[in-house]
Amino acid sequence: MTTPMTNPGPRPVVLQGTGRVVGAGERTDVAEEDLDTPGLRPVRPPTGPRPPAGNARTDQWAAHAASIGVELPDDATRDQIKAAVAAHTEES
Repeated sequence: MTTPMTNPGPRPVVLQGTGRVVGAGERTDVAEEDLDTPGLRPVRPPTGPRPPAGNARTDQWAAHAASIGVELPDDATRDQIKAAVAAHTEES
């Protein structure tokens, strides 16, 4: 049995059971014997709509914000919308 995990740290980690190296930010399927490797975190499957690219237009970010229930003022900038979306996502 394997579990999807990710290495959130800035450095690679070595899986305890196999000695395999998982790079920073890398996702991998981890076998039972490696589940206790320090630094690895379970990967949560994405839920809901996928956000636009970071450099997407303001109207694309506004549409995404509306689709996930974030209320915004009409004059919100792209950076304000992205921050509101991030805050909403962290709360969920």
